[in-house]
Amino acid sequence: MIRIKHIILTASCLIGCWSMGAAQLPNSEIFAFSIIKSGDAFKISKASYLSDFNPDGYTNQPEFISADEVLFTSNVKDKEIPDLYKSNIRLGKLQRLTDTGLAEYSPQEIPGQDYYSCIRVEEDNTTQLLWAYPTDLSHGGFSPLPDVPNVGYHRWLSTDQVALFLVGTPHELAIANIDTKEVTSVIENIGRCLKTDKEGNLLFVHKITDNKWYLKSYSAEDNVANTLIETLEGVEDFGIYRDQEIIVGKGSKLYSADLNNPTVWSELIDLAPYGVQQISRLAVRNNKLIVVSNE
Repeated sequence: MIRIKHIILTASCLIGCWSMGAAQLPNSEIFAFSIIKSGDAFKISKASYLSDFNPDGYTNQPEFISADEVLFTSNVKDKEIPDLYKSNIRLGKLQRLTDTGLAEYSPQEIPGQDYYSCIRVEEDNTTQLLWAYPTDLSHGGFSPLPDVPNVGYHRWLSTDQVALFLVGTPHELAIANIDTKEVTSVIENIGRCLKTDKEGNLLFVHKITDNKWYLKSYSAEDNVANTLIETLEGVEDFGIYRDQEIIVGKGSKLYSADLNNPTVWSELIDLAPYGVQQISRLAVRNNKLIVVSNE
């Protein structure tokens, strides 16, 4: 168990921004599956390819907002500037959500609000703001944290509290209150993936050394981080299946560990027969799974 020392950040502390907008976007595709656990193994009952509208482009960072609806970012309209999209997997319906001329990444819903949030790269191609767009797309939105210019990723913990991956040297995990604008540093050298469990604890990867990465659980209420399990080599993205198992991908294969007692990673299934080459990210909701495959 690690007790974290709080440090209050000011705007002058927030340096070392990394411009996602300036980086060349890798080719990536997303696949959707229905998964059923049978004994210790997973079986695929349905599989679909969601990137047919942008097969040679960047389609990435999926996030479930319902059993059938997924948010993601894609550069199908402009190869240098990705926009936000929503897909209904069951109906095969695709909706473009943004067309701002600015790059937007990592969409998700803000709990208890009729807003989507994302990371938006501003015109200087350096500033990266947490941004909120209304779900009815009635206006251009706003930044809940306009004085935090180096947000790489985020995860909502409640309506007014959000976990942030702050880009810097090193990258760090921080918790922000969007009402008070207070930003509190938690720990350095973290991975990009931020998820929550059923108790509301934040799960993240702590990169202690170049070769030693550990999945940890952080309670914002208690300000305590507990180590769960060492990650598979080079793996920093994960999903949570039915509040019971942590699922990760390495190469074309899926692996899992018991969330309540994670001691070992077990191989689940090889997705290579479905066209998956190199799993980079994944999203899980009930029996639905989406994986991002990089070429």
